[in-house]
Amino acid sequence: MNLVLTERIRDRLIRYQQKRRRRKLPQASFHTKLAARKRLADRVRRHRGVLSGPIYDLETKMGQKTVAEKAGVHTAEIFQGPFDNLREFDLGSLPERFVVKPTVGSSSNGVFLLEKRDGNLFNIVSGKTYAFDLTCLNSDGLERFAGTPIIAEELIELDGLPTANWKVFAFFGEIGFVRQVDLNAKCYKMWSERGHDLGKIDEHSFPYEADLPAPKDFDALIRAAKAVSLSIATPFVRVDLYESDKGVSLGEVTLRPGSLWKYKYLQKFTPEWDRKLGEMWEEAEARLVEQIGENYLP
Repeated sequence: MNLVLTERIRDRLIRYQQKRRRRKLPQASFHTKLAARKRLADRVRRHRGVLSGPIYDLETKMGQKTVAEKAGVHTAEIFQGPFDNLREFDLGSLPERFVVKPTVGSSSNGVFLLEKRDGNLFNIVSGKTYAFDLTCLNSDGLERFAGTPIIAEELIELDGLPTANWKVFAFFGEIGFVRQVDLNAKCYKMWSERGHDLGKIDEHSFPYEADLPAPKDFDALIRAAKAVSLSIATPFVRVDLYESDKGVSLGEVTLRPGSLWKYKYLQKFTPEWDRKLGEMWEEAEARLVEQIGENYLP
């Protein structure tokens, strides 16, 4: 038997054995990967005794500003803070429209889009009116974040209006999907990387709305998400983006999408998409090992 034929038989045998091993292994799962990351973050916190570590630090507003600068993506300007007390803000020197938010949080919890109007503060999202005093926000939910530093930052607008939130699930430069969230209408839509409607592939508290409009520049959103994803040595990150008068703007990066405290709010998808996203996570890990070795954030 000649050498070439022997090598072909050997290669075919190796591929056969690899295929058998893959069939016996549990399927890749995004839900399982994400749960493991949340447990890792909690264990690091318990060991250190404080909310610190690479996962927590990246998810703070300060960490996200660093990410935006590294990726070359615009992000909201911080006007004042971080402060531990709302009384430390100089409300008079803030612009007519601004955002007050904790430096760490999940979803839109504790986030207030405010406008100075007729000597009062107007909540642009809920329509509520407060006295001209930021401490009024405590009774409207901000007190839940006691002990978390608070900032006042630029309100990201497009044509004078707050814009939709585009949540991009990115795997070290590869895009899983884009979730469009309309907080005013309380609905959402799922998009592919190429701008196609994916339908309801996940569990979400909001109703699905297939008629939500596409962004003005979908390609720019994808480019920004890829740039942010590649700037962080980790296989998965959710990149929250907004369209603005200044171009695409980074809202936040989230390594553990879903509630920071309640595991029942872990992101859940159809079995097909849970496997697909899990495989994308594993492929991203393989690329990271190949490019930078094993020194990355799991």
